[in-house]
Amino acid sequence: MDGLEGNDESQSIQCRVGNRFVSDPIFHRLSRELAWARMRAHLLQQVVAKRMGTTTSAISRLENAFGHRPTLTTLERYAEAVGCELQIRLVHADEEWYRYLSALARKRVREPHEIVDG
Repeated sequence: MDGLEGNDESQSIQCRVGNRFVSDPIFHRLSRELAWARMRAHLLQQVVAKRMGTTTSAISRLENAFGHRPTLTTLERYAEAVGCELQIRLVHADEEWYRYLSALARKRVREPHEIVDG
């Protein structure tokens, strides 16, 4: 992958910015959420691009965390294009990790990014 190196252990990626690499685990997770939302809606990137009035390559960059930080407006437009609602929330890191481990122990994790209460 040109300019993109993965790191599964920390769920972060490194993007080439000039002659250096920058790690951005938050955007890596967000980009996976975007791709999952589109796939759950059974939409191709081309369809999402058309609905948003942009290019397929722009959608690909969003979904692949390729050194791009989208604006809230872009995220809202993407969410609308895939039939979702954008929600932003803060979750204490320890709480999320505990919920994930609890869900995993109960085998209630449906997708890599989804934590199910229950």
